[in-house]
Amino acid sequence: MDLQEFTGRSCPQNNPKTAKETQDYIANMIKTKKNGSDWDFVDDLAILLAHIGEESLDSNIIEGQVGYADSPLKPRWAIKEGCYPFHIKDPITGENVSDPRVVVIGRLIHMYGSHSGYGLEYMQELYVATAKVFHHFIKPLEYAWVGIGRWTV
Repeated sequence: MDLQEFTGRSCPQNNPKTAKETQDYIANMIKTKKNGSDWDFVDDLAILLAHIGEESLDSNIIEGQVGYADSPLKPRWAIKEGCYPFHIKDPITGENVSDPRVVVIGRLIHMYGSHSGYGLEYMQELYVATAKVFHHFIKPLEYAWVGIGRWTV
């Protein structure tokens, strides 16, 4: 079962590959869905985040099942060797660091929620929404967002 089958929603034709492409993708999403609710926006970002995180997963190897916050269980895919969800390898140090696309999304949702005084709460809602569709454990997203707003591990 892939993410589209599980959520009933199609993935972006091409996942943004850079932080700039991610900003442009989200700006376009905001323009095209002006009449949607904030929670529709959060759900759309959750799908995008799940696809970014799943770039490091191997959907051909199922290790078990995973579910989160009353979501149905789904296959838990294996992590590709040398990868870590929501992170990329730093070309200089060789260490896994937060994926800039994930950081951009975290900062954006925090800023978006901060206009009403609820930046952290919006991040928490996006975290839970992403966990409900992501095919592995969600903890790496928590680590990728450390330092954004009041987000801590």
